[in-house]
Amino acid sequence: MGTQPLPFEDVQDLAVRLGTNSEIIQGRSGTVSAKKAGLMWVRADAASLAIADQSDIFIPLRIDQILRGIQTNRDNPTELATLEADMGLEIDQIVQPLSISALDALFPHRIVAQVTPPNIIALSTLNNGLETIRQRLDGLRFAIAPFAPPGAPLNKVIARTLGELPEMPDILIVARWNVVVAGNTCNEIEARLKNVMDRLQIPSRSFPQPNIASLAQRLEHEQEWRLPEHQEIHAMGCDPISLEICRKGLLTGWQAMSLGLKMPLMEPSEKFWQAGLRHEKGYQERPGYLVVPNEGVVVAADLTTHTESLLAGFSRTLQYLPNSTSHQTLTTDETENFIKWRRDSLQEEVEARVSPCLSTKV
Repeated sequence: MGTQPLPFEDVQDLAVRLGTNSEIIQGRSGTVSAKKAGLMWVRADAASLAIADQSDIFIPLRIDQILRGIQTNRDNPTELATLEADMGLEIDQIVQPLSISALDALFPHRIVAQVTPPNIIALSTLNNGLETIRQRLDGLRFAIAPFAPPGAPLNKVIARTLGELPEMPDILIVARWNVVVAGNTCNEIEARLKNVMDRLQIPSRSFPQPNIASLAQRLEHEQEWRLPEHQEIHAMGCDPISLEICRKGLLTGWQAMSLGLKMPLMEPSEKFWQAGLRHEKGYQERPGYLVVPNEGVVVAADLTTHTESLLAGFSRTLQYLPNSTSHQTLTTDETENFIKWRRDSLQEEVEARVSPCLSTKV
């Protein structure tokens, strides 16, 4: 069965509007769901909201099975909620629902959108960020969930956060993950999202010009690397604050899942192929990009458009951090949880005969 036509034209149009706005969703990191008659339609893991009007990217799931999966601490509550699973058929291992969409079933609203605005993600990583968010959203029906690793731990934290409230919120800020906006109409979703975006605006920093001439010269005899299409990606290498943040460690859940377990930083005397090989040996993953200190960034020649968009979003997130000491990085335990989760996810991809240059399970 896999994906099927979405029976809600308004939600399809909303998905495209959100998915094509890089200030709201970074690459494939966002999702939209809609409910009707005990089913919840969620996007496929490997799909992008931006093409919702061109392809069938939604999968219908049984809401009761999703909730049961969350209650029983299943790492991916969507697995047994597909219609294939319900009918005892073999589950499609290629076209699978986005696992984080399971959280939408906790909301009674007809429509739920999960978005990743760079400014709000950055704000949630700041040392006083969650308190700032709490103050600025005062008067709205909102909640804040603490950061947790993906899978069952994240599902449990959000279920507990929502369960402790006297009434269901319309807005949920998941620290260092995303923003969840719920409503019964698309107009409600977009109005609430705009309100949140306006209230949580923070200034961004400018960054120095990258040394494109030097990078281009070094790329002349390289077949596996190229310059990125998104100019802002270079800030990771040529902006001193962004570079220092990259050296210190991971910031967010999406970064860990999508951009690798460690920033691939080049050493001064290395060639691109040497840096890539060193990173691959050290972290058992082929890097999709290389940060070149004081010059900019190069990306893998076969890096997908969606993943490059994620990289651009991460670079924009860094530009909203005022300095290299005002934010929180992932702890050792959190990083280890991500490593385990990522290893399991990569194994699933191998079994599904998917071999990405960089993880795009977002």
